[in-house]
Amino acid sequence: MNTFKRLGDESKRHGDELYKIYRQNYGDELDEVNVPNVEALNVLGKFWKIEDLKNVLEIAMESEKLAETIYRKLAEECKNEELKKVYLTLADIERGGHYESLKALAIKMGINEK
Repeated sequence: MNTFKRLGDESKRHGDELYKIYRQNYGDELDEVNVPNVEALNVLGKFWKIEDLKNVLEIAMESEKLAETIYRKLAEECKNEELKKVYLTLADIERGGHYESLKALAIKMGINEK
């Protein structure tokens, strides 16, 4: 579906933007971190248990809400004003763009959010 392709492309661009800011501030070499991917642990693992399109959309919307929450928390904790603005922009995109796109698709398909 076009919606999922567009959301995936936007997420890739978000990662690229964060990596660009990281390189500007810390150089090209990435530091090793042992922090679990919160979104993957809490939401994406549910995709292995999907039963139908309704499940896919519910889990995808849950994932977007979690991403928004994480970006807002990162913005609260961030001292770098440029990065803080990026986090807040990404949070707004997760809610206003990604979540709402999935919700509209669910409504169009006659699927109610849980």
